[in-house]
Amino acid sequence: MTNAEFRTQFELRTRHFAVEVFKMLDSLPKSNSTRIIAFQLGKSASSVGANYREACRAESKDDFGHKMQLALKESSESCYWFEILYELYRYNSAIKDLHEEACQLRNLLQSIAQKVRNPSTQTLKHPNTQKLADCATHGLSEETALADGLNRIMVNSFI
Repeated sequence: MTNAEFRTQFELRTRHFAVEVFKMLDSLPKSNSTRIIAFQLGKSASSVGANYREACRAESKDDFGHKMQLALKESSESCYWFEILYELYRYNSAIKDLHEEACQLRNLLQSIAQKVRNPSTQTLKHPNTQKLADCATHGLSEETALADGLNRIMVNSFI
């Protein structure tokens, strides 16, 4: 997969994620708590793709790294809001599925951001193994392998 192909696919993936989050939020019962969560989650989930898109159009390696960090922070925040929603609405399978996707996006972005900070790293090392354990039941080992390969493509264009 080329850089351009990866960028296009990941942009589509993050945009699809945001759209699905908005659809799920619209389906939730209307209450004070869900209004607050919906506002925050809607902002963070849509910011993942927006910041990733900005990173792909970065003017320098530092700009790329900064925008990737922003996308990573927004994906992490999305995971948090999904955890809260899951506590409130355990019966909702869309929440669980979107939480899994948020975790996978976070892990991919974490890996890319780490490679930008330390391009000499040959193996994927996550600084917070607990976060990885949180998503271990969601196919993380395959996703990590994918992230490692995709990171080399993304980072090499900025190094």
